[in-house]
Amino acid sequence: MYFRESIIDILLEECLMYLRKSRSDDPTLTVEEVLRNHEKELDDWCEKNFNDKVPQENRYREVVSGEKMDERPELQKILGRLEDKKIKYIMCVEPTRLSRGYLDEIGKLIKLLRFNKITVITPSKIYNMEDEYDRELFERELKRGNEYLEYAKKTMYRGKLRKCADGEFIFVAPYGYINHQYKDGRRTVKTLLIDEEKAEVVRMIYKWYTIDNVSIRGIENRLDSLHIPSPGGGEWLNSGSVNIILSHPVYIGKIRFSYKRTTTEVIKQEFVKRYKRQDDYFLFDGLHDAIIDQELYDATQ
Repeated sequence: MYFRESIIDILLEECLMYLRKSRSDDPTLTVEEVLRNHEKELDDWCEKNFNDKVPQENRYREVVSGEKMDERPELQKILGRLEDKKIKYIMCVEPTRLSRGYLDEIGKLIKLLRFNKITVITPSKIYNMEDEYDRELFERELKRGNEYLEYAKKTMYRGKLRKCADGEFIFVAPYGYINHQYKDGRRTVKTLLIDEEKAEVVRMIYKWYTIDNVSIRGIENRLDSLHIPSPGGGEWLNSGSVNIILSHPVYIGKIRFSYKRTTTEVIKQEFVKRYKRQDDYFLFDGLHDAIIDQELYDATQ
């Protein structure tokens, strides 16, 4: 292991610890378990090498994507503290916890660490960012993490698509249903069960709109006058919930996949992400029972 300073010169009060749950972590473990395991790994390493630990006030935890640094509030706090000359180190279980973003994100992070003279400490390697060789190794690790992230995204997408094609409902249950899962051999199947009380509200909404010709605003007022909580728990008026219910194919036993997707647009030379409806979505037959019959749904559309 090569680094410019001796390990005995490192003072843990000058070190910030960063803990982040990643997509690559064991999916059977909870967020708390993953972060606790990583924290223990770092604490054990510190006790073995320094007979001490990083102060609690210097520890930062979060559960977010590793792509964009400006979308991670705890990491932003750390980067802000780097300008304090008292801070000289960042500790994490591996470099990719700091970034798995595109090349511009990697370059920005390396510059911030290099010119603030910050050393990155991991249990397997200490990276002195003022050293060209260490910087190159650190950059290589971040690039490898980005490649894995892109691969993991594709794998997860294919897995979700396959489950939906098999009729499973893998999302949060919409109004009128509750999430349900059962065992089919060794496989856990995710689907929906009808919540009869709320399903009756769904049937009323379709009847009022399509048969009785009541406007969406009129339906919202009726539901609020009956003191029926909206899906969000508040009022129906102007919540958009009625419109969503009237257009969602889940109520005829279908599963809609990839209906809304994140797209990246270039606006004034800046990359802006938008969550937009798509026309080329998938529609599958679900394992769950329908609340509305096909004829009424078609008439509603």
